Amino acid sequence: MPVPARKKSNASGKRRRSHDHLTKKVMPNCPQCSAPVKPHNACLSCGFYGGKQVISVGTSTVKIVKSAAKKAPKKKA
Repeated sequence: MPVPARKKSNASGKRRRSHDHLTKKVMPNCPQCSAPVKPHNACLSCGFYGGKQVISVGTSTVKIVKSAAKKAPKKKA
């Protein structure tokens, strides 16, 4: 079995992996209440999904959503 003649440099390996980086996930806002929502999930602050109310929301859920909204990055307009 053939063996490489020389060691591959670090730069060569990094150049090959240049496209393997992670991308930042986008958190869209709810059209009803403007809270950040995961894609394809019901909003935890108002309970809407696809323009319809699908879950009833209690006070404990609202507290969780408000704390998550403070941590979420702001969108630049």
